[in-house]
Amino acid sequence: MDKCAEAGELECMTAHPGFEGVCLNEWVLQAVHNQFRQLYGEMPEASVEGLLRHCSYRNFVRWCWGFLGRRVRVVIPSCIITRIREKFPEASGQYVGFNPPPTPLSEDTLHPIVLAPDHSITQLIVQDYDERLLHAGPERVFTEIRRTYWILCGRQAVKKHQRQCLGCRKWRSKPMVPKMADLPSARLRLN
Repeated sequence: MDKCAEAGELECMTAHPGFEGVCLNEWVLQAVHNQFRQLYGEMPEASVEGLLRHCSYRNFVRWCWGFLGRRVRVVIPSCIITRIREKFPEASGQYVGFNPPPTPLSEDTLHPIVLAPDHSITQLIVQDYDERLLHAGPERVFTEIRRTYWILCGRQAVKKHQRQCLGCRKWRSKPMVPKMADLPSARLRLN
């Protein structure tokens, strides 16, 4: 934001004398788009306004911060975004933020139900999953629960249940060799 300091005490970056020429001039943005096309190829499915908006954002970033590099990102001020959107509006007039790509995951997986660890329903859910999975280990039970529910401190809740569950204790117990009874006296005789 050094450009603001150069122009004096501006209330907004859009009031800077160079902003119009760099970010809103269609001829400049066409040149930026041609350069972008040569370096990165054609942008998929974009309207003319969308292309100009994209080039305007890129040009603003270059104007303020220079070339940033592949992984470096900066936040564009909302006044700049508003001014660019006014100049190059979307055909529908609606702008959306981050749109995640379509995914085959269910709605329950994307937005799980959040539960308290000490609630009685949570304990019943943990018990049900534990019995359904035939008293598997805590990680397996916790992973299956996480597909639908998000239990706060869930791993501890599953471990607490499995410490008290008789089936889990039986499966976790170490095998014991039974004690042999004394041999009958008939077997002890040598003749």
